[in-house]
Amino acid sequence: MKQSTLLKKEIENHLYDECLLNIYIDENKLDKQRQRYINAIEQFENLYGIKEIEIYSAPGRSEIGGNHTDHQHGKVLAASINLDCIAIVAKREEPIIKIVSDDFDIAPIDLNDLAVKEDENGTSEALIRGVCHQLAALGYQIGGFDAYMTSEVLMG
Repeated sequence: MKQSTLLKKEIENHLYDECLLNIYIDENKLDKQRQRYINAIEQFENLYGIKEIEIYSAPGRSEIGGNHTDHQHGKVLAASINLDCIAIVAKREEPIIKIVSDDFDIAPIDLNDLAVKEDENGTSEALIRGVCHQLAALGYQIGGFDAYMTSEVLMG
């Protein structure tokens, strides 16, 4: 974890270009991605203040074969693509998960209440709550965090 202001300066000074190139492949995309990460950190700071943060990238995927059969417990051959969702994340002391996303309005999740909520069925909140419930049931330590997410992955 690094302070957000320091991480922005390091990105501006090209310290992570090799890592970005590993993710996005195309050298011509480095300037755009560098700015995207800086903008995301600034959005995080506007929401939560200057904090010690980590950055995560989750790639989109494309099905090469067996398109959507994985939803029916079948086999699918998929490959990651160089469009991703990035999250700027900071630990919080309270057992609350707060996530702001460009595309979704996500209510805070109280980790002291991981019971199924019927009115959340099919929502981001239900997915987050369910994953946390299962991780806790498996004996993993879970905790609160603040996050800002932005995505280039196409919807659907």
